[in-house]
Amino acid sequence: MENIDVTNMSVCGGILCLDFINTVSEWLPETGKEYITHHEALIKWTKRMDFLSPKAFRAYEIAARRLEPQQQVSALKYFRQVRQCMYEVMNEVAKKKKVAGPFDQLGDHIRSSNRHLIYKKDAAGTVSASFDEQYPAMIPVWHALQSAASLLLDAAQWNRVRSCPSCGWLFLDSSKGGKRKWCDMTLCGSRDKASRYYYNHKQ
Repeated sequence: MENIDVTNMSVCGGILCLDFINTVSEWLPETGKEYITHHEALIKWTKRMDFLSPKAFRAYEIAARRLEPQQQVSALKYFRQVRQCMYEVMNEVAKKKKVAGPFDQLGDHIRSSNRHLIYKKDAAGTVSASFDEQYPAMIPVWHALQSAASLLLDAAQWNRVRSCPSCGWLFLDSSKGGKRKWCDMTLCGSRDKASRYYYNHKQ
C-alpha cells in the first residue's frame, strides 16, 4: 500500500482554508492519520500548496528551519488548534449553510493574523499584502486564516462547501450542476462503489 503523506496526499479542497483542514486522512468517523506530523512536514505542505512566491517561500523556509525545537513544537500545536477550530466552523457551513461552532474563536485567530499583515505599494502603484517575519512558523496558518475569512465573507460560496460523506473532508463544489458528492472520486467515490458492489453481490 502506498504511504500517504503531505507530498502525495490528495489536494481537492478547492480553496486554501479547506486544504488546510484536510491535512488529516479523514474526519469521519473520527479524526484519522495526521499528515502534519512534524515541522518539516509543515514546510513541505507549504511548498506544495504554492501560496507563497518562490522568494517568499525561500525566506519562510530558512526562517522556519532556524527555529528552536520548542518553537517548532509550539508552531505545530497552533496549527492543529486553528485547524480544529476551522474544521468545526466550516463543517457547520457545509451541513447547515450557516456559521456556527467556535466562530468567535476563529474570528480571534483571524484578527490575530491581520495584525501581522504588511501592505506595500510598488513603483507602478500596485498594492500587495504579505505577512511580517516576526513569527515565521505561523505564516502558513495565517494564510489559511485569510483564506477562511475570504470564504466566510462570501455567502455565495457557502452553498458550495461540501462535506464528503465517506471521510468528512471539506471541499468547494465547482461542478456545473452543483451535485459533486465526494472529495475525490478516485478515492472515496471508488471506495463507495466497491462497497455497494460488494453489498449487492453478497445478497
